[in-house]
Amino acid sequence: MEVGHKLKELNMTRDEIGRVETAFKDDTFRGLLLDYAKEISDPDNKKKYEEEIRLLEEERGNTIDFIHPQPYKALKTSVDGKQKCFVNICTNEKVGKPEFKWGVSENGKRGQHWTLPHTLHPGRPERDPKGNNFMIYDVIFHPDTIHMASRNKGFMDMVDTAIQGIQDGFKVRLDQNNIKVLATKYKGTPQPGVIRKPIPGYKAEDPPANPDPLVFPYPDENPSGCAASNRPTVGPKTKEDSKPRSRPTASQKPGEPTIPNYTLKYRSFIDLQDFRYSRDWCVSLTRSFQCSYCMLNSLSS
Repeated sequence: MEVGHKLKELNMTRDEIGRVETAFKDDTFRGLLLDYAKEISDPDNKKKYEEEIRLLEEERGNTIDFIHPQPYKALKTSVDGKQKCFVNICTNEKVGKPEFKWGVSENGKRGQHWTLPHTLHPGRPERDPKGNNFMIYDVIFHPDTIHMASRNKGFMDMVDTAIQGIQDGFKVRLDQNNIKVLATKYKGTPQPGVIRKPIPGYKAEDPPANPDPLVFPYPDENPSGCAASNRPTVGPKTKEDSKPRSRPTASQKPGEPTIPNYTLKYRSFIDLQDFRYSRDWCVSLTRSFQCSYCMLNSLSS
């Protein structure tokens, strides 16, 4: 993770940094910190935490399922032609099973239209031992989908189209021509995701007349002291603003050459005589030239 960047956001003073350094030299403090790390890493405590989150979400009228990824295979590519990227193909039984229905193609051929439900985890930045940043994406399918893909190459090609889902979902561009299957099944540390669904027929309770000031309100609730008439009114959506506005990304088709990121810079030699104020001053005849810098992330050296 980008720990250095997070530490800069703290904006700590010299006195605070000194107290932190003194605390880390204390054996008692290091022992308490180690106990805390063991506590949050305990599987039993993680299950207790997930159960408490479920109860809180039920109070809001939602049901949630924690999706713990089971590694299957890891892919290596690049994102936006700038940095390394890893895509973890995983499984979980809580994801929808593959489904199909019979249909007729435009050519009049009868066949099957398959639907492969999957979940996408937002990309998370990591850092390798050399200090280089890279991104990790998780794509989770049902185990039946992976089982069928392991026996059918055509089905595996459909599973590999999860890269297209990452591009569409997170508005990034992945290099589909230089994908490498890693020997390891998972890159990084597995992190669970959440599938949230509303409870059918749930009705929110009316807020109490005297709300507890120490209770933190949910984002969709009206804070105490704010009347309903003070809420900003939102007009009906038009056809223009009903669609999400995002930066368009050009998807790369398999087989097409990879277009690297490049930068053009203009350079020229500077002479002090170009800036002197005298009668014999003249324009320098040294011409400027262009330099092209290309990012070739797929090369090993």
